Amino acid sequence: MKHRWLLFPLLAALLIMVGCQPGPVSPSELAISGPKSGVTGEANSFAVAVQPVTATQPIKFTWQAAEQSPIVSTGNLTSTASFTWPTAGLRTITVTAENGAGKITKVFDFVVERPVAPDNITLSGPGSGVSGKTYHFVVSAEPMTATQPLKFTWEAQGQSPIVTTGNLTSTASLTWPTGGLQTITVTAENGAGKITKAFDFAIEIPVPQVPLEAVKTITDKQKEVKTQHIELTLALSLKLAGLTGDAAQSAALFKNFKANLNISGDVDNAKEDFALKGDIDLGPLTALITQGADKLTFEVVKVGEKMYTKSNVGDSADKWVEQAAPKAATDKANQNPLNPEMMMSLLKQSSKAEKLADDKIGDADTYRYKVTMDPAALIDLMADLAKSTDSSATIDQAQLDQAKTLLKDALVEIELWVGKSDLLMRQVKVHFNLNMKNIPDQPGATALIDLTIQDTISKINQPVTITAPK
Repeated sequence: MKHRWLLFPLLAALLIMVGCQPGPVSPSELAISGPKSGVTGEANSFAVAVQPVTATQPIKFTWQAAEQSPIVSTGNLTSTASFTWPTAGLRTITVTAENGAGKITKVFDFVVERPVAPDNITLSGPGSGVSGKTYHFVVSAEPMTATQPLKFTWEAQGQSPIVTTGNLTSTASLTWPTGGLQTITVTAENGAGKITKAFDFAIEIPVPQVPLEAVKTITDKQKEVKTQHIELTLALSLKLAGLTGDAAQSAALFKNFKANLNISGDVDNAKEDFALKGDIDLGPLTALITQGADKLTFEVVKVGEKMYTKSNVGDSADKWVEQAAPKAATDKANQNPLNPEMMMSLLKQSSKAEKLADDKIGDADTYRYKVTMDPAALIDLMADLAKSTDSSATIDQAQLDQAKTLLKDALVEIELWVGKSDLLMRQVKVHFNLNMKNIPDQPGATALIDLTIQDTISKINQPVTITAPK
């Protein structure tokens, strides 16, 4: 019994401890996180966190918003909800957090906007390159108000598609193993719509460093041309001086003679068809031939084995005349000197070639070369032409030799403009100049001949339809 007095202090301490045990803690604050605005048709996610962290759990959360069913969850100090609105406008979101000790409600506004579709794409990066090297490109979608995120899809020949999702810009790195004109297609899209644009990128085909070898490579490449559109001009200047006797009288019109020819139209190399039109100005001779017209105009159409011609002179002026298309005398078409392959073969026989500064023809970036021809080779070509068009023709070797002597100092130059991406000719310019002294049988007489032919080529290997005129 002597220790009974110790029980009283212990009972008092226990009563004090029980009396000081804290009760339930109610939520006093809600911290809300999430976007301030969004677009129709897309889900928008929000989160709330209860304070203080000592709030008694579990906590019941109730989310309410216009056009939405209430969302109720029970758990710890946080809760999430996602809402999708079909229409635009200002929306009010109400969140209530409660436990047995109390509750708190918070209201915040959310703006729902109509999505804005991209309506344009711009590409930045190099305009051309070489095979085997990696190039970097950036596209930007417009307008600046286009709804994000945007999905970009990059597509190019020989490349796996590249897909990115993000803001208004996208980047891609592309490498091509071979040369040629490449097309890069980019699509930008969001929930409101999409835009697709294609961009050209030229992969330059390398050419041999030695100009003569480069010309040979280029001429071989022309076999790939199946169709083309040509714009050809010819300018001839002839000056004669010192002629005597009958020669002076018959050549009076040519003492200072100039002529110009223009031809344009489509050519189908594969079918050997063409549709051309043009005009000729022969100076004083024009009025005599056309009976007063400023120019002689003409059209020529070849379809299969038929040729159709029309001009503004003669008994059938301005009327189509049908006739059989001329054929080469030999059975082998490739022996015809007018055949492109033989003309290209002549280029390969160039005595000299040089690389000039790169140039641009139309939209094509081009390599440019100047070729110096051997006049003797041209004379042999003309002799072959005579043989092919008339099997009975005989060529006087002495006359050939005399012609080669007269033309030995002639200047024959050909300039070539070829596309860097395909090595196909975009322009050809031929310049022939001869200052002939001591014309045969006319000692002391001179002749100055200057001829320029320029052919600008476009629409290479594009579909072409050539039909007989009605």
